[in-house]
Amino acid sequence: TEVELCTDVIHTLCEHSKALVGAMYVLGRDDVLRRVGGYAFDARDETSDSFSLGEGIVGQVAMDDELLVIEDVPEDHLKIRSGLANSTPLWIAIVPTRVEGRVNGVIELGLSKAVSASQRDFLEQASRTIGFALTAANARAQREELLERTQNEAEELQAQQEELRQANEELEDRSRALERSRNVLEEQQAELEAVNTELEERTELQQREARQLEKAHKELEQKATELE
Repeated sequence: TEVELCTDVIHTLCEHSKALVGAMYVLGRDDVLRRVGGYAFDARDETSDSFSLGEGIVGQVAMDDELLVIEDVPEDHLKIRSGLANSTPLWIAIVPTRVEGRVNGVIELGLSKAVSASQRDFLEQASRTIGFALTAANARAQREELLERTQNEAEELQAQQEELRQANEELEDRSRALERSRNVLEEQQAELEAVNTELEERTELQQREARQLEKAHKELEQKATELE
């Protein structure tokens, strides 16, 4: 991770340059430098752990993109933490890290003696390597973030597809139930029509029989009249 990389880098730089204390800042997408790694750093003091470009010495070095060496360091700047006491280094070297001409971080080292020419050369060379390493770590983190987001989106899509499948099954079940109900209604309608037809036929037959009966009754009445 970026934190592990910065911690390893600042430890290696401090050991190689004989620095007593060190801090490493990474430039974020919001153009704010945030302290990510430290060596013998007293994080309990009131020094800021983030700087905007141009803010403070760290932010100014990032903006100027030039190595800066400071002597007569203020007592409240970059304190060294030990088991016995807290102290301030005599010299500070602040170097920007860059890749393709763009600053992406700042390294701050506190030393007990002046920075030699060989130490300057080492820091200048190391800053470019560290700049590439930071960019690679950032790209890797972005890929992992993108992969995680893609996986989450795929899981959400799968869940939505499952919900849609269940909804389709419910709709199909309802459709089949409606079809069955429609078939039952059609059968009942057919039975009702058959019953109505039968009733109509019976009614017509009864009416015909009634007419015939009435006709016969009239004929009997006529014959009875004639016999009188």
